[in-house]
Amino acid sequence: MIKAIFLDLDDFLIFKQKLFDKAQMKLFTYVSYFGFSAEEVSRKFDIVDTEMFKTHGFLPERLVNSFESVLKHFVPDADTEMLGIVRSFADEVFNGAVQLKPGVEEAVGFMTALFPVYIVTQGDKSVQEGFLSQLPFRNTLSGEFIVEKNKETYSRIVSELGYKPHEVMMMGDSVNSDIIPSHMAGLKAVWIPGYNSPLHDKSETSIPEGVHQFVSLLEAAYFFTSREHSVISVNDDGGHLNQTVPIVPDGCIFRSIENWTGF
Repeated sequence: MIKAIFLDLDDFLIFKQKLFDKAQMKLFTYVSYFGFSAEEVSRKFDIVDTEMFKTHGFLPERLVNSFESVLKHFVPDADTEMLGIVRSFADEVFNGAVQLKPGVEEAVGFMTALFPVYIVTQGDKSVQEGFLSQLPFRNTLSGEFIVEKNKETYSRIVSELGYKPHEVMMMGDSVNSDIIPSHMAGLKAVWIPGYNSPLHDKSETSIPEGVHQFVSLLEAAYFFTSREHSVISVNDDGGHLNQTVPIVPDGCIFRSIENWTGF
């Protein structure tokens, strides 16, 4: 029986990679004004950003340094104003308004009404806290963890909360940070593919056996709230018992649940 749910944040509840892509396109366009094609700027950026990631990971400094390095590569005499312009492109990724993915608010509402729900995310603490502070449903969550995601971390969090691993379900879009380590720690895992960066999350990684997939968080929320927690109520007029469950909308197709054995 599931007693708690863990949710990823970036590119799962909120759009994040699209902010990176938008900032990168601004950089490519800006540098192209100096006589270079957006394609060659893009290729150089991938090389630089891969190296920066090894040092800075998901910290904001990575993107800022990558943008500045790419500009200096193509425009060696770039002045302070020019560097400030490309730096502002990178800053927009971390200081902009949060945009929820479609159906997320409704899905979280279903789950928090029936389960303790925690967000487990990784990244720069101040940046992630800034995103969390903008979530409209933050006060309905049972907790938040900004951690390096690995098997040991998932095990520690579950233990600190007083659950057994098989009583907790991790939902996320990243195979490498959400699915594999939580599954190794003994948690139930649900993969909901999303728009993610192939540079830092290798999508070709195989999904562990026993991990199930839905097309959206809303679809998963309908499934788990209706299957796990039907509600028994009493009629006012005659004391008759009625079973009520969330209504599944037309077109909501469940994936990979026919062999589900998690309950």
